[in-house]
Amino acid sequence: MPRIVEARFVDADPGLSKLTEMVTHRSGPARLAVMARFDDGTEGEVAAFYTDELTFTEREFIGLTRREAQQLWMDRDTAYLRS
Repeated sequence: MPRIVEARFVDADPGLSKLTEMVTHRSGPARLAVMARFDDGTEGEVAAFYTDELTFTEREFIGLTRREAQQLWMDRDTAYLRS
């Protein structure tokens, strides 16, 4: 299974492209997508989240498979919903 070698957050909603713009110009929480590059050269979205509900760092995704990254998101989301 390919593993993530690079992860970055991008705006999951159209219209804004820079994280600083999202933080300073939005009236509500930002929805970010986690875009990953895998060691086999493929790229894709592995998770998406609202910044007022969940927090991640790009580094948390490095070394994970797509399934492990999605499980990380699911575990964090489940914990949030149960809180």
